[in-house]
Amino acid sequence: MQNGLSIQIKILASIITISLASLVCVTWQSASSEKDVVSRLVEQRVLDTARAYFDGLNTMMLTGAMGQSGVLRDKTLAHPGITDVRLIRGKAIADAHGAGAPGKAWLTTWIGAPWPARP
Repeated sequence: MQNGLSIQIKILASIITISLASLVCVTWQSASSEKDVVSRLVEQRVLDTARAYFDGLNTMMLTGAMGQSGVLRDKTLAHPGITDVRLIRGKAIADAHGAGAPGKAWLTTWIGAPWPARP
């Protein structure tokens, strides 16, 4: 027998190395895939909530019940994870009807960070 490692130990070391490399690759791929799925799910939830809010507002406009839009805003804010709901008035609407309630004003900061410039 020579001074080196036996064939059995070399084969076991190779199998263990390949197994560990496979485990790392599969774990990394799984984590990456889960991150993408969660991101898409959150994006879809935000879009669905925004669509539902604007559908409600459109219904209120058509029925003449815009005075009760605060109820819809409060209902939307009651959902977990929703921190703010704002219906920003455009320049033409603000000029014609005023700035509106505080929930219809443009934000200049958000959680202490500067907000993007108003278009």
